[in-house]
Amino acid sequence: VCDNAPNAVPEGLSYLANGGRYAELGNFTDNGSTTINPFRDFMRRNVTLIARSGYDPRHWVMGHELLSSYGDRFSSLVTHQEPLERVEEVIHSVLEHRWELDGRVFVKATFDPWL
Repeated sequence: VCDNAPNAVPEGLSYLANGGRYAELGNFTDNGSTTINPFRDFMRRNVTLIARSGYDPRHWVMGHELLSSYGDRFSSLVTHQEPLERVEEVIHSVLEHRWELDGRVFVKATFDPWL
């Protein structure tokens, strides 16, 4: 799952095991192109690509359940965990293509309402 950063797609594909599934839900606007090798990234590894533009909240729940089933395996992909009060600040950083928070570049920011 990527977050409207086209170059995150090839990186995300590189994390997949043979026979893996890749869900692309984040590039919901045209934010540029990226390079993918269909043979290397999909065919040789038998990867399934799932891409959705129109989805409802139950799809987020399904994705969360899938990722949670792997325990902490993906926790290193989250670079920032922030309180809900910082949502607007993070969104502005993404919209301005800065991808930075507190002087550090972020790959994936999550929000915890209990922070």
